Amino acid sequence: YYSALKMSGENVRSKMLAYQGLGDVYTNLANQTKALRFYEKAKEISKQIKDISSETEINLGMGILFYNLGQPERALKLLLENFAKINENELPYLKAELQQKTGIIFTKTKEYSKAEKYLKASIKLSEKFGDFYNSILSNTYLAYSNILNNNNENGRKILLEQLKICRENNLNQLVGVQLLMLSETKSGKAKYNYLKNA
Repeated sequence: YYSALKMSGENVRSKMLAYQGLGDVYTNLANQTKALRFYEKAKEISKQIKDISSETEINLGMGILFYNLGQPERALKLLLENFAKINENELPYLKAELQQKTGIIFTKTKEYSKAEKYLKASIKLSEKFGDFYNSILSNTYLAYSNILNNNNENGRKILLEQLKICRENNLNQLVGVQLLMLSETKSGKAKYNYLKNA
């Protein structure tokens, strides 16, 4: 991304994307200071060129950063900033991801009814536009929200449905996630068996 930044010249969109990419990289490297600096530069450009979808993607990155820093309220504020401006018919994948991440944050803040609302909206939109992978992830987070809200049976039912879909489609990385989540609904030997198979 540093090379892309150097080669961008006067192309502001290329600069914005390079800054955003650097923000993502430094988030993954847990260097919050650099990540935030690059995200802010990218966001400034996105506002200058009036690119709402890019600004929203940058906010998603910043939201993940603040979520990882244990600041869910700050993350939520960023995610909801452009929520109404993203048209689900024009940018369905972005809207579904925004709904998903918002639901995850509401789960973190223990606002389970809000989490369910956003996660179900993400599932519905993902299925409508054929985003199979996002639908599975949103269903998984919905199940987890149910488990944390002491609704183990409903959470377990959702996870078993998703586990079946993942196995049928050889989505092995998601099979492990489903099994880990299912282990949260059990204790003793049953829990151990789920963990062993994950």
